Amino acid sequence: MNHPLFLGRTCWLASVLLLINACVSIKPSSRLSGRYSAYTGQPIIGSGLTWPGDTTTAVRWQKPGLVVIDIEDPAQPIYRGFKDNEVVRMDDCVLPPATQLGQLVAQAQNATKHTLQFPGNLLLPGVSYRPDEAEVSNLEWQQFIRYLEFEGNAGLAAQMWPRRDVLPNPDYFTDPFYFLYPVVGISYEQVQAYCRWRSQRVTLLFQQGQPGRLGLALDTLHPDFVRITYRLPTEAEWEYMANAGTNQPQALPCLEQPARVDPTAAAYLKRRAGITQPTEQVKARILAFNRQTKSLPTIRYRWSAPDFMVLNTPDYVYGLVPTPFGLYQLAGNAAEMVQERGVTKGGSYLDPLEACAIKARGTYNGPAPHIGFRCVCEVSYPNRK
Repeated sequence: MNHPLFLGRTCWLASVLLLINACVSIKPSSRLSGRYSAYTGQPIIGSGLTWPGDTTTAVRWQKPGLVVIDIEDPAQPIYRGFKDNEVVRMDDCVLPPATQLGQLVAQAQNATKHTLQFPGNLLLPGVSYRPDEAEVSNLEWQQFIRYLEFEGNAGLAAQMWPRRDVLPNPDYFTDPFYFLYPVVGISYEQVQAYCRWRSQRVTLLFQQGQPGRLGLALDTLHPDFVRITYRLPTEAEWEYMANAGTNQPQALPCLEQPARVDPTAAAYLKRRAGITQPTEQVKARILAFNRQTKSLPTIRYRWSAPDFMVLNTPDYVYGLVPTPFGLYQLAGNAAEMVQERGVTKGGSYLDPLEACAIKARGTYNGPAPHIGFRCVCEVSYPNRK
């Protein structure tokens, strides 16, 4: 069913966003998440969700399985703390152009200038699928639930909530502090449902953005119909995303890089790590740490970190430095589901470095606090001969 939100100029604007999404250099954060989804191009609606049955906050309206908080509700304000993308400043891993991987990266960057882009995706050399730049975030999963509700699928929306009992902390999914952290605590089946929904939404928005199609129903028989499909990568595809078929053992060619922790992020780090020291003491320790330490790991794995750098949850999806192809947190942070059920790749914040190697694989039997995902996108023209 069409909701008024998707009609008129909104459809046109969302379709334009499909094209410019990959050109935006400033990454969203929990503080400044933007007006449009980085994964679908749709408008971001509402300010957050609370768990069904939680009556501790005032709400603007409520439907079965979904509670939407008023953006001005003083009981649960939107996040106004430190920007996730400024906590750690780290030098990029620079590949010499003459290397095999460096040449492949240059090919992908050149192809990007001449190819239609879709939300969240990057191009790789030699393959047709396009991986998401970052892991799917809590905010994006909240939008998934909310749009299902708006589309009249309240029953399905109620089934898409993460399992609260396996989250890193009970409010990890709903607390605005973690909006741009990877969604975890979800099942393989829920991820498949998200992929189907995202495919339908982006296909519809793209089609309605074409000349003469504004506000019209999806015409799957039109000669120029474009089918946009999001899915989990296979294990082999995930490994290719990490090194493009080279012998590189890790997704990042440098495992440490010069870095500096922002001392004004002391309150942010204190909250993330769950420590009780006064903020000023944490700030002083960060200053001392910066004087003594000149580099930090480029992967979010389990390492001997000072307590203010310890992770009790996965981290910001655009954190640290991207792979040479521009993929964030491909190794470490949240282990990523692949098409093969029960298999994860990349390791997580709970794992040692060797578990984050490209050829390493993890396993799972259900939702877990350290397992998330990213999609790959395929574009086809089924009516062209």
